[in-house]
Amino acid sequence: MKKAGRQWPQSTENQTASGFFFSKDLPAAIDCYEIPFHQSTPKSLMENSDDKSQPKPNPLRKLWPDVRTEKGRREAIKAGAIALAYIAVSYAIVAVLVLTTGRDLMGALDGIEFATSLGLDLVAIVAASLMAWFFYKRESLVIACIGVIWIALEVAMKLVAAPGRGTVVALLALLFSINGVRGALVARKALQPTLKA
Repeated sequence: MKKAGRQWPQSTENQTASGFFFSKDLPAAIDCYEIPFHQSTPKSLMENSDDKSQPKPNPLRKLWPDVRTEKGRREAIKAGAIALAYIAVSYAIVAVLVLTTGRDLMGALDGIEFATSLGLDLVAIVAASLMAWFFYKRESLVIACIGVIWIALEVAMKLVAAPGRGTVVALLALLFSINGVRGALVARKALQPTLKA
């Protein structure tokens, strides 16, 4: 019984004592054992070469998206909506603090101060929530500008009343709200040719 395997080209010309071919059969013999490049190259080396050819994403791009692209503009709008939602959440925390302890960031409350502070907190929660929703849906530049002013005042109040408490988060919210203004500006410029037409 013959064993299956590679078949060497048969020839009787120019054979040496060692059995190698030095005539027209030599290229054919080499072709029999030619290994394709994609099989001989390790897979890890091929993947590494592909990874090097692709640019690495910039992690800071999340904090300052490129609003010239549609994706970046949408990310900026989303950041502005998140900043407004942050205002609603922060006032909700203050309202819970007032209800449970009878004091806010400025100190103890009693009587009219308690009711006034709690009422203002509830109004701020509703207003900020509605602004965040409408800004995300409508991409309004007016709402974005109001959000920047509101958050800037919040940052100033935190620095004066309770320095070091939530300041970093408030500064990030301010940066997000600025991104919201950038995204809303680009959206408004894109609508101007449509309105003129």
